[in-house]
Order: sequence, then C-alpha cells, then structure tokens
Amino acid sequence: MIKSRLVIPRRWFCILCGRTLVSSYPAFCTDHSTLDFPANCTTDNMVRLCGYSQCDVPVTRRLTCGDHHDVPAAREALRLTVISSAEQKGDWLFRKRIRFGFSRSRLASLLRVHWNYLFHTEVKDLWLPAEWIELVNRTLEVQTDQ
Repeated sequence: MIKSRLVIPRRWFCILCGRTLVSSYPAFCTDHSTLDFPANCTTDNMVRLCGYSQCDVPVTRRLTCGDHHDVPAAREALRLTVISSAEQKGDWLFRKRIRFGFSRSRLASLLRVHWNYLFHTEVKDLWLPAEWIELVNRTLEVQTDQ
C-alpha cells in the first residue's frame, strides 16, 4: 500500500464578502481552529468548496465533490501537470474510467490491486502494466455491448 502525504487544499467561500479562502492543513487534522479567516468571515458564514480549484461545488465531509475531481485536485496539490495523450498511462485510465462510469474501487477489485495504488497511478500518470490494459479494454467492451 502506498502511503501518501498528499494535502489537498480545503477551500472555503465566504457568503458575506464573496471571497474564496484556501487552507491547506493535513487531511488527517481534526483541529480546524487553526484556520485564519478575516475578521468579518466567521465559520457561520463559510461554505466549504471542492478542493479542485476549477470547481465551486459545495462539499460536506469529502475533500472533493467526487471521483471526477479527486485526481485533478491531487495533481494540483502535487504541482503536477499532465498533458492528455492517447498513451495508455494513468491519465488514460482515469479518463476511460470516468467516461464509462467505473468507480475506483470497482476497477481496483477487477485489477486485483488496492484502490490507493490505482489512485497513485492515475495521479502520477504512471505507465500501466499490459495486463491492466487488456482487462480494462475487455471489461469496457463487455459493458458497452450490453
């Protein structure tokens, strides 16, 4: 299992002043009193947003609003830029998985790997093993035929 020190920023929107504030304390941190909001921005006026900077959807307990944004948010946090290509790497797998509606846990069980390993592969845009490519293509062909 891959242990990651990934810190996806927590984004907040102030209803009163209309500003978006960013705090990047570790995901395992439960002490939220360390957030430094401006004086007029109290926690009652704040709405938590998706951690992906291009998305302004409110979230409650998760870091992002779903599977569509967790990989781009992680890439932003790691300051990685991935150029989309037809090469069968992590980004290809991420786009294909989202397009066909596969959850990460469902695909990970199909590939017989831990979901965190799959997440790491998608975020870092790593080369895929040949057997993964065959399994993914075969499974998606079966799904689209039905």
